[in-house]
Amino acid sequence: MSRPCSMSRPRWVLLAMFVALVVRIDAATALPMDADEPIYTQVASTYAAALREGAFTALTEPTDNPEHPALIKLMGGVGIAALGDEPGLVARLAVMRGISVVGGVCLAGLLAMVHPVAGFAMALSALHAKYTAQAYLDAWPLCWIFACLLIWKLGRTDTRVRWALLFALLWGLTAASKLHLSLPGLFMALEWARRRPRWSGILFGLSAAVFWVCNPWLWTAGTDGLAAMAQHHIAFGQGIRSGAAPPGVWEAIAPLAMGQASDWHPDVFAFSSDTLVFFGGLLGLGVAQSRAGRAAIDPALARMSLVWLATALAFLVIWPTRWPQHTLLLMPPLCLGLAWLWSAIQQGVTAARSPLAPSSRLAAPDPAVERCPPIEPTEVLRALRRPKRPRSEAD
Repeated sequence: MSRPCSMSRPRWVLLAMFVALVVRIDAATALPMDADEPIYTQVASTYAAALREGAFTALTEPTDNPEHPALIKLMGGVGIAALGDEPGLVARLAVMRGISVVGGVCLAGLLAMVHPVAGFAMALSALHAKYTAQAYLDAWPLCWIFACLLIWKLGRTDTRVRWALLFALLWGLTAASKLHLSLPGLFMALEWARRRPRWSGILFGLSAAVFWVCNPWLWTAGTDGLAAMAQHHIAFGQGIRSGAAPPGVWEAIAPLAMGQASDWHPDVFAFSSDTLVFFGGLLGLGVAQSRAGRAAIDPALARMSLVWLATALAFLVIWPTRWPQHTLLLMPPLCLGLAWLWSAIQQGVTAARSPLAPSSRLAAPDPAVERCPPIEPTEVLRALRRPKRPRSEAD
């Protein structure tokens, strides 16, 4: 894909990351405490106390948040433990929010590596900025699963096993942080295993091992711990069904499609570009599947981005608990789609301005021109070829 302007791609990546950092630092210091932040911060504080006291067996005990894997809360525990004995709530919350901010900034940088417009779309997203500036669990796994997409793309042409190892590592880290965010990786792994069956053990075995290692409570609970996690979600979903009707599909995607983050926090987010990302991304993903679109992008990347989007939509339809942060899974392919739409518009404008492009004005044909025989390409080349300068005796 051609660059959108003369500025080099690394500078676009750094600029997108800088914009994402500014937006998220402002949000992290201004947003009020959200509903789930005290829960995740408390679990991280429990891990921090165990690490400070050297009571590592406490890491294997059940926590107050068994429905989600432990990795991000463990990362928060390491950060809180580094603050010393008994840090205050503000300091602990700052650590948890800081971890989220870094993950959100890294995702914007990865997207900008594919196309600058995709990176800036994520950097300026109010919904993504909200949930990657608060103590939620989504920032890093969303970054890791998008990195899996880039690694999968590289591994299609480079047959070295290191790409499969890196993919399995990051896919396992994603699942060890937030399970539903690892769903797109399943289709990447299946497609990869179909083309290279000998890598199946690496793709699935190593990722499962990473998931197990990064969840210490599974070391003692084993499959019973996984069953307890599933049972919690099933019971919670049944509780929602027995009460008020769960939100419909539109309500599930409305936080992104309607740009609601700026409505929730108008003092923090003066505007939201999420509506543009949603509808422009859908249109761009459609353009990317066309023959003209595939000429400018990697068709495999376009197809897998569409599979990612379909997977995320299917999850939102099936899963009974449709929280606003679940909509974040839609965002990476939509940001890519918006970038591809921008590229298609650029190509259309360039073609329209080209002197070789057909004129949009309709004129009557000139009979004299119609009687002319067609010009052969070889005649054009001979006409353009400059005659050789004759050698002089001085030469």
